[in-house]
Amino acid sequence: MVASVFLAVASPSAQDTLADLSLSKINPFTGIPANAGNAFLGSNLILQAVAVGVAPLVVQSGWDREVHNSIARHAEWAPYGLPAVGAATLLPVGVSGGLYLYGRTHDAPREVYAGCAVAQSALLAFLEQSVLKAATGRPGPKPREMTQAEVETFRFGFLRGGVFWGWPSGHMLNTTAVLTTLPALYPDNAWVRWGCWTGVATTFASVMVVNRSSMHFLSDATSGTLMGLAIGSSVGAGFARGLRLSEANRVQIEPLLGRETGALARWTF
Repeated sequence: MVASVFLAVASPSAQDTLADLSLSKINPFTGIPANAGNAFLGSNLILQAVAVGVAPLVVQSGWDREVHNSIARHAEWAPYGLPAVGAATLLPVGVSGGLYLYGRTHDAPREVYAGCAVAQSALLAFLEQSVLKAATGRPGPKPREMTQAEVETFRFGFLRGGVFWGWPSGHMLNTTAVLTTLPALYPDNAWVRWGCWTGVATTFASVMVVNRSSMHFLSDATSGTLMGLAIGSSVGAGFARGLRLSEANRVQIEPLLGRETGALARWTF
C-alpha cells in the first residue's frame, strides 16, 4: 500500500473553515458574559477591591486635598492637559474602529479581534464608571484651593451628583481599559506594550492638571486606572484565547482512506 500526502490550498472565498466562520461572526459582544465576569475574579478582583479601598485612604489622608491645591496654584499648567484629555475622549472609537476596518479590509484576523476587544472594553468601562458615579455622587473639584471638608464630600444614593464628574475617573477607566486590552493580542510587540502604558501615564497626568485640577481628584484617577486595568486584562485575555484558537483551526488535516492512504492538509490565507 502506497502512502502519499496531498496538500490543498484554498482561499476563504472558495471554502469555509471553522476559522473563517469564527472570524465572520466575531463582534464587540463576543464572549462578553465571560469577560465581564473575569474582570471581577482572581487577580482582577484584587484590582477592583484595591480600587475601591484606596479611595477613602487617599481622601481622608489629605492627599487628595494637597495634590489638588498644589496643582490649582499653578495656573500655567492648565492648558497642558487638554490635548491628552481630548484624545482620551475619542480613543475608544478611534482605536476600535481603525483596527476593525483595517482587519476587515486587509484580511487581518488579529486586527479584527483587537478592534472588537477594544470596543468591548470601552463598553464595560463605561457601564462600570456610570454605575459607580451614579451611586457615589462625588462633586468635581473646583479650580481653586479647597478645604478638606469639600474634598471629602460624597452624596451616596442615586444620581445625587450626576455621572459626568466624580469617582471614579471615567477618562482613566476608559483609557486604561482600552489600552491595556491590546498587549494580550500583541504579546511580542514591545512598541504596543510601552505605547499603551505611556498613553495611560500621559492621560493620568493630564486629568490631574487640566483646568487647574478641576476635572478629577487623585483618588478618582487612581481608582479609575485600577478598574480599567482589571477590565482591559480580562477582555484582552479572552479575545487573545479566541484568536489563538482561530489561528490553530486555519490548518486542518484530514485522513484519506481508500485506494491510497495519506492525509489531506488544508489551510487558508
